Amino acid sequence: MSIPAFKWLLPVIIELERTMIETILGLCYQREHRPHASIFISVFTIMNNISADTRAGLTIDGSRPAVLAVGTPSPREDDCPNGNSLERATPSRRMSTVSSPPEETLASVVIVDYGLGNLRSVTRGLERAGADVEITDDPAAFHDADGVVLPGVGAFREGVENADPLREDLLEVAESGTPLFGICLGMQMLLTTSEEGETDGESAVQGLDLIPGTNVRFAEGQKVPHMGWNELEVEREHPLVEGVDGNYAYFVHSYYAAPDDEHAVVATTEYGREFPSIVANEAGNVFGTQFHPEKSGETGLRILQNFVEICAEE
Repeated sequence: MSIPAFKWLLPVIIELERTMIETILGLCYQREHRPHASIFISVFTIMNNISADTRAGLTIDGSRPAVLAVGTPSPREDDCPNGNSLERATPSRRMSTVSSPPEETLASVVIVDYGLGNLRSVTRGLERAGADVEITDDPAAFHDADGVVLPGVGAFREGVENADPLREDLLEVAESGTPLFGICLGMQMLLTTSEEGETDGESAVQGLDLIPGTNVRFAEGQKVPHMGWNELEVEREHPLVEGVDGNYAYFVHSYYAAPDDEHAVVATTEYGREFPSIVANEAGNVFGTQFHPEKSGETGLRILQNFVEICAEE
């Protein structure tokens, strides 16, 4: 059966899929059955990867797709420990297609492989945006690339410790003016520290400190993890956010960035309170998104295209 023949079924299938995963994860976390949640999400990810290519070109309402995209992490795996409820946004029903990838490569991009991150889905998204992508932990490749992406799925401490052998190399990338793009946990690692280790009874670990500030947990009583589609409100100009003001992006997190300098906030999102969803350093070449652009349909593709264009201009 061709894709157009069952397009009308896709929203129903995806809505059932989303409801199933969020219900099961919610029950697992309420009853503190984290291992069960991890096992379930692993099986789901494998199943979802199989069908991802079929669904990759389909979104609902363009900027607000109803696709639960490849590699959607469990709350614990995506820096959201001790979560006990999930929030879901109901998609609309109008279909559109994601923009076609460019015919030529615009820039070379390195994805930092430090043992954590949705490397496959980030790679596919960047390739659709026009990048020639290499996944590596070789510092020499960082310096040769037009841009560097620091992905991340996991806890702040684990991310910082895994990436520590590459710390000086990442700092050199930033110092050289090369675009450095942190995604989700990768964005949080751009800051100085996080409350996450402290709430786990562990001493604080130091992030890259490229954007001075702290990652803080949502307030007591706020539903965590924040999981779902929420609106981006652009607060100031930056080439990364061209064409995305008012669009929706996909979030999974329990901590958010609180930069020391308010000017570091490029865009905000409302979830019980307003929090920074995109941040950048003063020079503008180091920036990050709390949401997952590779899972955010047309909005995410535009963000990645903007990033690739920034890299091409360097």
